[in-house]
Amino acid sequence: MRGYPGLEVLSEVRNLGSRGIWGDEIAAVGQNYVVYRVPLDPFKRFGGFTAFCFGPTDIGEPGSLTEIKLIKSTGANSFRPQHNQTGERAMRTLRWCLEQGLQHVFNTDEKWIPDIVEHFELLARKCADLPPDAVAYDLLNEPETRDPRAYNALIRKITNAIRRVDKTHLIYVETIPPWGPGAQPFPEAAFESLEPTGDPLTIYSFHDYEFRLPERWPNEEHDIRDILRRWIPVFRFSIDHRVPIHLGEFGAFEQTKQDIYRNRCAITLLMDYFKIFDQFGWHFHYYSDRGTVRVRADGSLQESLVQEAFRRYFARGSFNLNRSRAGR
Repeated sequence: MRGYPGLEVLSEVRNLGSRGIWGDEIAAVGQNYVVYRVPLDPFKRFGGFTAFCFGPTDIGEPGSLTEIKLIKSTGANSFRPQHNQTGERAMRTLRWCLEQGLQHVFNTDEKWIPDIVEHFELLARKCADLPPDAVAYDLLNEPETRDPRAYNALIRKITNAIRRVDKTHLIYVETIPPWGPGAQPFPEAAFESLEPTGDPLTIYSFHDYEFRLPERWPNEEHDIRDILRRWIPVFRFSIDHRVPIHLGEFGAFEQTKQDIYRNRCAITLLMDYFKIFDQFGWHFHYYSDRGTVRVRADGSLQESLVQEAFRRYFARGSFNLNRSRAGR
């Protein structure tokens, strides 16, 4: 059990010395068993929505505050607006998230940033003193342009730059996506080429749109077992390296031929996703919330069945149920 965050031995024991990679050998004192505790979720889980915000005015506007309030109303606790900004618009959006009780996740596209290491170091300097739940850094969005060796080296470099000034907030490190070099079969090959950084507050992430909204779910071809089977390499990576997982993008039901305002299988499929996330302690962000709310002719907003599914899930109380009492 060596290396598991939050591992506690509750019994009286005697240390018999090191067993190498297996940790210390211990013996029970006065009884023939040992009681220990390993928290399933060593720190707080985050789940919510992603939004594509790479336009110069896509964040920091009154509509952003409306968006943040809608996300909060579902019970979610995180917002992942994708943008490359570090100025007032970015900080205003962050403040609104903080006021509403949402984690703000910075996520960038490095192809449009001259120095990605400097970019994240600047964000870390601005955010280092914020509460632990306020911010996370999702380093690079779908980094398909990088050789796996170069990518792993870059991720370590960015992580080190952040940790020089911010030792508090979570980091999300994404795999190379399905169309990237050496990522097939996905997600198996993508996780095989991803190297953990060793940072204890890093969560390993991937995007997967394999199962979007069909006409019926489950159906004669697929059900939750197919999702579980596809993600076996991800479960294995998490177990082998003792690290949590983040499904950084999934869903996009609004991009299918199905009506997310009428097809109630949107709820059924999302509840299957949530069941897996709870069982394995995953973090998650649905893509994209801006496609799941529409404006009526009178200016009011109409939410889709995606929001209804989120409300049902968070109302159950299973999210963060297994969080360590000593955790974040």
